[in-house]
Amino acid sequence: MVFRMKYLIVAALIVICSNVVFARTDSTDLPKKPDWINDSIPREKIFVANIRNNTNFQDMSHYKIEAAMALACLVSNKYQLVPFDLVDTTVKKIIANNQEPTAQMIADSLDADVIAFLAINQLENMVRIDFSGIPINNPEVRIRGFGYASIQYRNANNDEPILDPTLLKAVQRALISYSDDDSLYAHAVGSFKQYNAKSLVIGGIEFKNDEDQIPWSLFAKQVIYSYDGIETIYDAIAKSPHYAVYDIASRDSMYAKYRMYTVENYRPVSVHEIEVMNNFEVDYYIGGSFERTSEGATINLFIARVLPENAIKVIRENSAVLREDDILKFRTELSRLARQLLDDQAQQ
Repeated sequence: MVFRMKYLIVAALIVICSNVVFARTDSTDLPKKPDWINDSIPREKIFVANIRNNTNFQDMSHYKIEAAMALACLVSNKYQLVPFDLVDTTVKKIIANNQEPTAQMIADSLDADVIAFLAINQLENMVRIDFSGIPINNPEVRIRGFGYASIQYRNANNDEPILDPTLLKAVQRALISYSDDDSLYAHAVGSFKQYNAKSLVIGGIEFKNDEDQIPWSLFAKQVIYSYDGIETIYDAIAKSPHYAVYDIASRDSMYAKYRMYTVENYRPVSVHEIEVMNNFEVDYYIGGSFERTSEGATINLFIARVLPENAIKVIRENSAVLREDDILKFRTELSRLARQLLDDQAQQ
């Protein structure tokens, strides 16, 4: 309960920050903006022409989306969101003049630099923001970007997801992708510092038992412990700043879209699984093996690039020897190897 409350407090601070930034008030009591937010440089004004909410989140609203967009733009030091109520007022004025409002007409009235279209997509606990922008000075071009973020915070009373931090992170990552500038938020501090996080799926740990060795319960219960192993890896790397990691529920929902309802977590990745990951534009995959030996058992983990030709290319791998039939030590080694894999990869 203490652990969960810690993160609820963090989430609440982000929500409060968002509400303060976008409050429509002339009060002089508002807190001072951080020094790393620069209002003196010109910003590109973004006019959001359309939003498609493809999620089933009950708490999703245009206000939340506007808050996330406005805050992501503010802390970028590059973009500025045209407030939604100003867009509505402009549309009403155009209609009052007996004209049919178009996106271009609205953008011109608002002196906007970019006409943007947003789509919010959900796969269980993974959120993806698709951002499509048309520069006013080059209307023949449409630039696309997208960003992922997973649900990390839930209400302790009803287990409903707290969306604000996830939306903000996904929007920031979408803007990084759109701008093709990995350093867009390099100047920011704390949770506002974001990177072009790549999507990552954790797959099977192939269990390779040797029946000539003394039996281990870890191998006898491979269905249970392979699932446990994947959950352990997820818990170890879920908050990586450079990767958007699918949890098991989100991963299995992805496979279920293609009628794969049972994933054997103790087997290596199949071509069909890779094909599904490609269809969802997954960037990276973590898999491995757990092999019984005379010394105990060898754990091997690897991170691989998911290739368009429905194959994976191993980039890095690490291994460790487990000398005891001990689930706690198994988890410890998996966590260490997984973190090391991502740390090594991020430094390249």
